[in-house]
Amino acid sequence: NNYKAKSVIISLGSNDHQGVDTKKELEKLRNRVDPNSKVFWIVPAINPEIQDIVKLIAEQNHDTIVNINGLQPDKVHPTTNGYKDIVNQIKHGNQKDTQRRKV
Repeated sequence: NNYKAKSVIISLGSNDHQGVDTKKELEKLRNRVDPNSKVFWIVPAINPEIQDIVKLIAEQNHDTIVNINGLQPDKVHPTTNGYKDIVNQIKHGNQKDTQRRKV
């Protein structure tokens, strides 16, 4: 089954990847999303290997990469302003897509 939505947000945790083929699993997930959907990938704040995998899959599918700006002291989770920034990046990405469709 494919999922059908105008927009899809994928946010991956950055721990517990031991024994998991993260790239393969994320590719399977992405392949289940309707090709007409606008997909946003939130890049985990830690684990450069996982960050690279997320960015690679997003780029291969011409999806939007959303970086986390504004982290709590644990350097993993966004602050309140960090969450607001994520929302703004996604809203801005959707607005650009809407503008392209109107042209």
